[in-house]
This record gives sequence, structure tokens and C-alpha cells, in this order.
Amino acid sequence: MTFVKLAKFEKDQSTCSSHRTRAININNFANAVVKVSRSQTKLDAEIVKHLDTIHKYLETMTSVHNAFTDRSNALLHIQSLSSDLFALHNRVAKLESVSSRGIDQERTRYQKVEELKETIRTSEDAKSHARKEYELIKVNHLNL
Repeated sequence: MTFVKLAKFEKDQSTCSSHRTRAININNFANAVVKVSRSQTKLDAEIVKHLDTIHKYLETMTSVHNAFTDRSNALLHIQSLSSDLFALHNRVAKLESVSSRGIDQERTRYQKVEELKETIRTSEDAKSHARKEYELIKVNHLNL
């Protein structure tokens, strides 16, 4: 705006054609600067608008990533408990299929089988609890 005022002043005070030409050039330059400034302001507003959209998207993506992480961890826990249960059932089957030679071996084998069966019950309870937790996580993340 200062250039516009300067150009007007020089145009009013000019005494020769070279001063008028210079005043016209200064005025053209000042108008171009004002147009660039206004364009820059509009551009800044557009950039802020788009950056706000990107910021909201990134916030959402963080939530989505955390939801998938929670869900996959819960599923992994269920799968590991299922694998452990499968191995325990195989050990029980193996112990039950083996024939014992003496009464002491029979008692020891019976105790091991009972301990394994108790471990299986505990593991099945843990798996049931993990499955309920997984379903709860799925329901909670559907509401996001």
C-alpha cells in the first residue's frame, strides 16, 4: 500500500514525462504486490483447511491402528492358549496310552494325568476369558 501512495504522490508531483513513467511503473508494481499478497492470504487459508483435514485423518488413523493392535493381541492370546491346550491334551493322551509295569509307576502316571487335567481346566477357563475379552474388544471397536 505504501508503493501505491508513493506512486500517487509521484504522479501528482511529477514535472516531466520520465517521472510520470516512473510513477506508472511504481503503481503497476504496487498493484502486482497487492494482488500477490491477497493471493498468498487465500492460499494460506486453503493450506490451513487442508492441513486440518489431514490432522483429523491422522488422529483417526492412530485410533484405528490402536484398535487393530488390541484386536490382534487378543486374538494372538486366544491362539496361543489353544495351542497350549492342544499340547496338553496330547500329553494326557500319551500318558493314558502308556502301560505301566508297576504299581508305583501307575500311581505316578495317574498323578501326572490328574495334574495335566487340572492344568487343562485352568487353561480352558483362561481361553474362555480371553475369548470373552476378544469379543468385548470387537464390540467396543465397532462403536469407534
